[in-house]
Amino acid sequence: MASPGGNDRRPTEARNISAAAEDDPGGARAPYLLGRHLLGVARLAVVALNGHGRVSHWSRTADELFGVRPGTAVGRAVGSLLRLPTPYRPIMEPGAAACGTCAVPRADTGAPVEIAWWAYPVGRPDGDAAGTGGVRLLAFAMDLARFRDGGLDLGLDDLTFTAPAGALRHLAVTPVLAPGGGDGGRTGARLAELLPLVGLPAEPLLTRALELGHPAVDLAATVRLPVVPHTGGAARAVRLRPAPAAPPAPRRRHRPEARAAADRFARLAEAAARIDTAADVPRALAEALVPDVADAAGVRLVTAGVAERVAHAGEVPGGGPNGQVAAVLATGRAHRGTAADGPAVVPLTAHGRTLGTVELWRGAEAAAFDDTDLALAGGLARHAALALDEARLRDREARTVRDLQRALLPDAPPAVAGAEVCLRYRPAAVAERSGGDWYDAIALPGGRVGVLVGDVLGPGLAAAAAMGRLRAAFRTLARLDPPPGRMLAQLDEIAAELGGEHAATCLYAVYDPIGRCCALASAGHLPPVLVTPEGGARVLDLPVGPPVGAGGPGGASHATVEVPVADGSRLALCTDGLLTGGGRAVETGLEELRARMAGERRPLADSCDGLLAALAAEPADDAVLALLGCDGIPQRDMASWQLEPDPSMVPRARAQAAAQLAAWGLADLTDTVQLLVSELVTNALVHGAGAIGMRLVRMGTLRCEVHDDGPELPRLCQTGAHDESGRGLQLVSHLAERWGTDRTDRGKVVWFEHALPDPGTGPAGR
Repeated sequence: MASPGGNDRRPTEARNISAAAEDDPGGARAPYLLGRHLLGVARLAVVALNGHGRVSHWSRTADELFGVRPGTAVGRAVGSLLRLPTPYRPIMEPGAAACGTCAVPRADTGAPVEIAWWAYPVGRPDGDAAGTGGVRLLAFAMDLARFRDGGLDLGLDDLTFTAPAGALRHLAVTPVLAPGGGDGGRTGARLAELLPLVGLPAEPLLTRALELGHPAVDLAATVRLPVVPHTGGAARAVRLRPAPAAPPAPRRRHRPEARAAADRFARLAEAAARIDTAADVPRALAEALVPDVADAAGVRLVTAGVAERVAHAGEVPGGGPNGQVAAVLATGRAHRGTAADGPAVVPLTAHGRTLGTVELWRGAEAAAFDDTDLALAGGLARHAALALDEARLRDREARTVRDLQRALLPDAPPAVAGAEVCLRYRPAAVAERSGGDWYDAIALPGGRVGVLVGDVLGPGLAAAAAMGRLRAAFRTLARLDPPPGRMLAQLDEIAAELGGEHAATCLYAVYDPIGRCCALASAGHLPPVLVTPEGGARVLDLPVGPPVGAGGPGGASHATVEVPVADGSRLALCTDGLLTGGGRAVETGLEELRARMAGERRPLADSCDGLLAALAAEPADDAVLALLGCDGIPQRDMASWQLEPDPSMVPRARAQAAAQLAAWGLADLTDTVQLLVSELVTNALVHGAGAIGMRLVRMGTLRCEVHDDGPELPRLCQTGAHDESGRGLQLVSHLAERWGTDRTDRGKVVWFEHALPDPGTGPAGR
């Protein structure tokens, strides 16, 4: 054993510890000599994440520790289940093996849980996770406070040793990653027993974990014990016997009255715990008071100034509130009550407000209520009042969240030629789960459309507020028209500057009906589903960057992927609330979405409503679905030319533009368009490089694009009276409806858009 403050980091070896078997039928205390390594036996939670950062395995002990059932957890982003402190969020992303401690609020009660954790990245550095069941991160956790304050059991082979009370409590417990091999392989064996319980492939995961360092703790900085799971079924229980043994203390004899009082208090304490989780708090309160405090009990709540009875237990008299009830409501003080003037009445008071009353009756021959009775009833009443007040606050917050969320979502998607967008949102069936899902769609230059779906991790008002800030930032950035990957990286930077405890997953898609392609980027979000014109459907495999606002080291990296899209295709983007209805895992829900979309040819709005009804009739979480119909711009509405880079190309470009306008019946625009074309082509000839091309597109507006290989973007600048250049872009800015520049892989494009004289000649009118 290492000395206090020493640097010995080896696992402790215990020798010649005397123990006695408690299950010896003869009562003999045969000594058991321990000459091997001891293990600290603890209940370990197991969490595994897949390559998309979603929970693929969640053990029953994780349910006990964090208050989330496995059926609810699987398929969800871990950040939506555990509100990890900001510095610890990166532990749930594949990286270097790490361990530590932090406090996490339980998902069901919000009570803080102090945990020790160990996290192991799984798979090779190149991203291959073959043979691991799709697991990319394996994490263990345990209740640190229970381990530190209540001591720990010790394990040796198949025996579990329970220490004498208080003998193994520690002031400090520090999780560490310790090299394997020192405990005879028992750590790996115990962990292997735990992993199959959640269906994980034990061997490759254990090999990886033990290579990186097995879970271990330093106790008071002097002792290191390997930590293995308590599996519950030890062969026999053995307790360590201190030497010399102290003589047993004499037992105190308790009077029957004292024992009955203790039992009564114990039952009422259990009732208080039931009230905390009851769906009907008034009924739970009334039933808790009968028969331990009263023969009958009734609960009244004040609604619109009237105290109405909402629950009772036992036979209670009918009628409205009597004078004692009115007095208790007015003063907030209990009324003892007698056989002559009616029941005892106790107020339901929370945070200085009286929410109602509890009336208590006893039979005519029973003893009158005493101070102990009123104290017990008052304690339960205060407990119930706090639960009722918290429930009212939650309901009020949930209504506020829903109102705020609906107000922030866009009313209608933009109308874009060659594309159709349908957006749907359905709030969680349980109001407290609402708050962070959103969608948006925006028209972009070049006749393109951008569609974004996002999911702020965690519900509630703070999540809804974070969603509003992120949506406002997205709309500002979208007008600058960055590629999707750059958009999400910039959104991540803004989210980090805004601060707060909420990260968000996002998926951004930009559809170009002219180029017939879709550019996409993901920030920790679910992949989209693409349906071809022939009816085939597939889930797109996209690289997944970290969620925005997650605070990844060195800044976030989000890749843009371009996918060719044939006319008549459809693209579906959604949040996990659409997929996890009925307790489905996300992967199962995603496959069902793909299967339902295959061959789907109904109008886009009907298809959107049908999918929402089938997959998320009563979603456990907010559900968002965005369908994008990719129809493309017809070839007859586009014309393009390759121009030779010499001065004669300017008049040729003017003539080609005039001829195409005449063919489209737009001759009235010829003079203005020819002038604008001259300026763009001349600018490309003088300031560009390499090949030059021109394209006209007839859509909601008339769009002209001029491409060249030069890297320098033209700028609008002020000119003086004697300047001989610089007026071209000023003329374009004055005559065109819109104009702009965009970088391309091979150079740049300068474009302008001109309004059509009659909407009936646009694509919508043909």
